[in-house]
Amino acid sequence: MKRFILMAVAVGVFSLPAFGAFHNYVSNGGFDSGTTGWTLGNNAYLDTTSDDPCDIFYGYHIKAVALYSPYDSVSQTFTVGTGWTSFSTNFDVQAQSIAGATAWDELKMIVQDNTNGQSEVLLVKGTQLTSTCQRFDFTLSKNYNGHSVTITINSQPFTSLDWYVDNIAFFGVS
Repeated sequence: MKRFILMAVAVGVFSLPAFGAFHNYVSNGGFDSGTTGWTLGNNAYLDTTSDDPCDIFYGYHIKAVALYSPYDSVSQTFTVGTGWTSFSTNFDVQAQSIAGATAWDELKMIVQDNTNGQSEVLLVKGTQLTSTCQRFDFTLSKNYNGHSVTITINSQPFTSLDWYVDNIAFFGVS
C-alpha cells in the first residue's frame, strides 16, 4: 500500500509526457532541497513561509522561488542525454494580486542551448492567470540531444505581479 501512495504522490508532482520513456533533467525542481542546483538572480529568493498552492504537501513550510521585481530570475544548467525524440518542459506558477494583471505582466522561460547558441523563449502572460496554481506545459521544437542546456525563468520589466514558481521540469521523451 505504501508503494502505491508514494507513486501517486510522485506522479502528482510533475505532469509527465503522455507516452514512451522519459527523463527529467532538472534537479531539485520543487526546491525541496532549498536552492541547491539553482542560481537566483536579482532579488529572487526562496520563500519558505508563504502557502504555496502548487505544492501537494500542505501543512509544511512550502518552498517556491519568489520573483517579486523586474528581472528576478532562477536558472539551472544541465547536460541532456542522447536518444530522445522530443523535448518538453513545464512548471507551476501562482501569482499574487492578479486583479490588476495585464498582457504586460510576463513570466519568461528561456531554454538556452549552450552547445549551439540557439534558444527558445516561452511566455506566460498575466492575463492567462487565475488565482490558483497553474501548470504551464510546453513542447519544445529544437533537438537538445547531448547538449548543455540552461533554463532560466524570469519576470519581465513591466511586471506588477508577485510570481511563485515551483515544480520545474525539462523532459527528454522517446
